[in-house]
Amino acid sequence: MEQSSDFEGIKKYSINKGADLFGICDLDPLEDHKTIPKNLLEDYTNGIVIGLNLGQEIFDKLPESRSIYGQIYKISNRKLDSISFDISRIIRNKRYKALQIPASKDLENTFHRSYISHKAIAREAGLGWIGKSLLFINENYGPRVRLATVLTDMPFDIENKPMKSKCGKCTQCIDSCIVGALEDSDFSDYPKERNCFDVEKCAQKLKEFESDPEIGKSVCGICIKTCPVGRSGGEEK
Repeated sequence: MEQSSDFEGIKKYSINKGADLFGICDLDPLEDHKTIPKNLLEDYTNGIVIGLNLGQEIFDKLPESRSIYGQIYKISNRKLDSISFDISRIIRNKRYKALQIPASKDLENTFHRSYISHKAIAREAGLGWIGKSLLFINENYGPRVRLATVLTDMPFDIENKPMKSKCGKCTQCIDSCIVGALEDSDFSDYPKERNCFDVEKCAQKLKEFESDPEIGKSVCGICIKTCPVGRSGGEEK
């Protein structure tokens, strides 16, 4: 009963603070995923993930709206970090461990990687799947979300199951990529990036956008724009 109460209490707090998505997963299935540092998960049993819906309009107006998208990207990250910071404080006040992982932090010399994959946590929590764009895709919002994570040893009864890909034969994200970084793949779970994603092509283009003073962040958004999942009247094929 206490575990259920803790779950509902933290979920309610997160939603009240503005989170659109909330989920919890067991970290054991993710032990082979790369983290920085390598032992990042060893003191924790569960991952809490929260997400914000960025909305459709900003992506509809790309590429002209990329500078606005850059600002919304930063604002959403700050909001996620604020909520996840508060979640970690709530958990520590209950005498459990909690480590907040920032919503967005690219680390030097890591081929565009951060401390942990938020999208892997979100998929494991049953909130969506990994699309052919290598982005996390939620059925209601598509890939138009930002995510943040809290690692904890707080016990929860976890019944959710990770989702398999629902992209089917759709290749709109692949066809629209402005640098041709994506290749079609028939994975159903979590893909191996080297088989379907040229990280360097994507990263180099994002660096161009980040160096543009009008944008200021490594954002593109075209594959997000073209994904039909979560759009008004849009359906995955």
